[in-house]
Amino acid sequence: MSHLEKERKTTSFDVQKLSELFYTLGGKSQLKEFLEFQKVIAEDPILKYDPSEIGIGRKETMTRMARKTARLHELFGMCSFGYVDYHHILPGQVVGTVHNVMFVPTIKYLGTDKQIEKYLDDAHSLKIFGCYAQTELGHGSDVQSLETTATYDPATEEFTIHSPTISSTKWWPGELGVFATHCVTHAQLIVMGVNYGVQTFIVQIRDVETHQPLKGITVGDIGPKLGYTTKDNGFLRFDNVKIPRENMLMRYAKISKSGEFSKAANEKIAYATMLMVRMGLLEEAYKFLSSAGTIALRYSAFRKQFRDEEGQERVILDYQLQLNKLVPILANTYAMNATYKKLYNGYHDMMKRINEKQDFSTMNEFHSILAGCKSFWTWDALNGIEVCRQACGGHGYSSYSGIPLLFDGYGPAVTFEGDNTVMALQTARYLLKVAQHVASGQKVQGVLGYLKTATSQRCSAKNKDEVSTLEAIEKALQASSAQLIWKVSQKFQTLIGEGHSMKQVWDKKAGIDLFEASRAFINCFTFSGFAQMIREDIKDEKVAAVMSKLCALYGIEKILQHPLGVVESEYFLPVHFVYLKAKKEDLLEELRNDAIGLTDAFAFRDESLCSALAVSDGKVYETLYDWAVNKNDVNQGNRSEGYFKYIKPVMGKYSHVKPKL
Repeated sequence: MSHLEKERKTTSFDVQKLSELFYTLGGKSQLKEFLEFQKVIAEDPILKYDPSEIGIGRKETMTRMARKTARLHELFGMCSFGYVDYHHILPGQVVGTVHNVMFVPTIKYLGTDKQIEKYLDDAHSLKIFGCYAQTELGHGSDVQSLETTATYDPATEEFTIHSPTISSTKWWPGELGVFATHCVTHAQLIVMGVNYGVQTFIVQIRDVETHQPLKGITVGDIGPKLGYTTKDNGFLRFDNVKIPRENMLMRYAKISKSGEFSKAANEKIAYATMLMVRMGLLEEAYKFLSSAGTIALRYSAFRKQFRDEEGQERVILDYQLQLNKLVPILANTYAMNATYKKLYNGYHDMMKRINEKQDFSTMNEFHSILAGCKSFWTWDALNGIEVCRQACGGHGYSSYSGIPLLFDGYGPAVTFEGDNTVMALQTARYLLKVAQHVASGQKVQGVLGYLKTATSQRCSAKNKDEVSTLEAIEKALQASSAQLIWKVSQKFQTLIGEGHSMKQVWDKKAGIDLFEASRAFINCFTFSGFAQMIREDIKDEKVAAVMSKLCALYGIEKILQHPLGVVESEYFLPVHFVYLKAKKEDLLEELRNDAIGLTDAFAFRDESLCSALAVSDGKVYETLYDWAVNKNDVNQGNRSEGYFKYIKPVMGKYSHVKPKL
């Protein structure tokens, strides 16, 4: 019996039922599709994971990823569900993710019916290959300050796209460096000397037959990076490139033949694609974290270190400190998964309203919530991956653990498609507006319905069980969120009253408070989404029981990590923190025997984890040894070339030479 089989005997719930819950989105189960997708990847000679590919050069790896991409397109179609949704089990960055989640949706949501008809079929069939060229060398999150210009000439009915400065060079777009033939790009629209702000355009950048850059286009790859090793993030400069009027995406913002510009009903519609991409990053957050958690927990159930009082070596998962590292990773994963379902439904409801009725009423709140979730979820996911790596000790540092591959694949998420600090401040701006509405006597419902009363309440719990019910934890998180929102709101009022401008306060006086308010709000929002799913969507009592424990652990962990709000509001007395810590220790112990079952619900095949540490048959050390000896290019061929060429000639020499300073 393997170590994992022994662990599974202690599971308290039906793993299959939890798997169905985890992979149900929008009322549809994706579990069967995910299992089938994994099977194809594991058995296909081109797509299956091969540890011997680790360590080869970037250029060769990019070529191999192009081959894998072609195979994926052959099997599934470039824009299929599996290509986008299951990126976390495909080591390396396959070609086409930006094409799928940014280029195509931008045309779909911002293009006219005629533009959709012209481009979308070709994009789906890969007759054209697109990227999303927004970020510039000098500007990223500050979209309104982009420098690329699109000057319209009514006489020719053309735009001239131009990069006027070195800092206006498009920089970072994936798929741009090597593969893209077209781009969706963003530029300042100028008509007869008047700047109408940033608008969206389609520009062909390479010939579809020769793949050579077109006239006026300078394009290439920006070079190696900390993560996303095989993604061709690129640079792009326009030298007075002419495009027809019809290449401006004009579903909402339009320009007539004569040069008359009409604005969108809501200018934020231009960010519709960005919202979709951020949704994808949130989905990847819990999926990448589920991979890392599975590897670390499987290894922890295998690895033995030090002996117990009976002289038997103890598996490291039995140590409280190991549980303290890894069980909260599970709580985070399931919390984000549960709340993502709520966001998913909200996003599709919002887009339906916009597309069918041009109803933008829910967009501001949704955009603000999504910005905060993007910020704090991606941080939680990336930090969690690093915790998992460290929890595996020295072997976690090996690429054969599979965890460095996860870091490589998810590392950029905290920066691209919206710097996390900027995203947190966008959420804070919304929180301030709602606080002003409440202060003026307006009734506020929904996600901030607690804002008016939460700070006046006090915790009445008399023991660790009373303080740790889901209702009690939610009230504590609401009190924390409300306290920090009101504190920063009052700070603005005070400082503006003293003569500071709103801009001065925002940029130089209140940044830390704004950030803390945003974090407290997102922690509360995420916990509430998890608790709501448990109340409304889980019918099985045993699944509900283990999810309730994880939900409680998630909330307790957030309070203990960031207690400022409940302390300043005096919602908690010091003894309540004693109760919470004691309850956390209980939960870690109670969840110990369910840990492997909770990872089994993620439904990973061994092959999908790309890890020698997570093999189910218990042959962890045998697999590590095999990969090091037989799958490691350094151990193949002539291993001694550097030794004989450089080291041996200096051995025994120069010992008398003093170092030169």
